[in-house]
Amino acid sequence: MFFISTDPKGKVYHDLIDLAFQCCDEFILVARKDIDVSDNARTVIEKLTSSLKEIKEQFEWPGTRYFGTEPASVYFLTLIIRPI
Repeated sequence: MFFISTDPKGKVYHDLIDLAFQCCDEFILVARKDIDVSDNARTVIEKLTSSLKEIKEQFEWPGTRYFGTEPASVYFLTLIIRPI
């Protein structure tokens, strides 16, 4: 198990994503309603729809308890790796 105590940025963030792709076949993406989603983020979400298992509106997800007024959209995805 990994514990991340600060917000990863730059190379550390990219290395963490690379590690996740090596170790994980499922992941979640959280979109909070109080934070605007950019056009780039919308494009990523659209491209991930083929991997989508479920979307839930909730105030909790692994490692986080959210105390906002509206639940976040939590996208549960299964990673499918295809050869290039």
